[in-house]
Amino acid sequence: MKEIDEQLTQAKELWDDGKQAQAIQILEELDEKTPTTQVAELLNHFYVANQQYSEALQLVANQSANFLHHPRVFTDYLGALIATNNFIVAWKTLASADQQMKTPAMVTRLEEAEVRYQEDFPQSVRADERHFYHLGDRQLADQIKAIKQAYHLPQKNYIRAASFNLVDPYLNQLTRVSILKDLVDLRVERELDFIWLNEKSYRVVPAQIDVSRLRKELMRLIEQSADPVQAELLIQQAGLMYDLAFPFPERVFATATGWLAALQAQFLAGKEVKQFHNLNKIMNSIMAS
Repeated sequence: MKEIDEQLTQAKELWDDGKQAQAIQILEELDEKTPTTQVAELLNHFYVANQQYSEALQLVANQSANFLHHPRVFTDYLGALIATNNFIVAWKTLASADQQMKTPAMVTRLEEAEVRYQEDFPQSVRADERHFYHLGDRQLADQIKAIKQAYHLPQKNYIRAASFNLVDPYLNQLTRVSILKDLVDLRVERELDFIWLNEKSYRVVPAQIDVSRLRKELMRLIEQSADPVQAELLIQQAGLMYDLAFPFPERVFATATGWLAALQAQFLAGKEVKQFHNLNKIMNSIMAS
């Protein structure tokens, strides 16, 4: 620990002397050899200060989920997202943040960055939004690319195009659910139409959707009721089937025990489960695409 403290001090002194590259190199080598939260936090801060935003974002992605609970890390991460015009990820990050870290100043900073981007790159905004509108006629890999690019749209543009995708009859259900989950993460409070797995349209308010309790209970039951090999299989299948039933998994089975019994019947016993008919049809179409 003393050696780490000494190297951290050395890196800070080099940074203060204007030797940014050397300071970062010391921290990179230290992070590779002896990774700690303290090292990662300072390295992330130096990356952002040195405008090495892609390195900063990758560093955060490699850390544990609670890394962003550190106030300076959170501020630096948000700064890197804004600098790279990753507006949708930034808004989702803010929406999920602890209240004490989600300051009005940060919200204003993000809003102002969106306005500048809209003014500086109006053609890019229009092109990305138009590209995001029409996903149903593309291959799944191209849909994923278009969604990733759409994350650079200002929030209002993203929501407008995403709302259209929720009712696009030619869009596969996996992509449609993924987009709805983004709107849930963005805490969108507007009422929107959404085509569910039975091909019927329902009105939903993304900010009010919460199905985590049933999912957590299902995963807990799977881990308790099966040997490790079977549990791994069921968890994988349950995750996909349950996600495809989003946001109404209880309309397939109202309880976690009902879901578990059906999953065991189909994937362990090879039996036909009529409640899974639409889910299986969608799964088969995705695998065939």
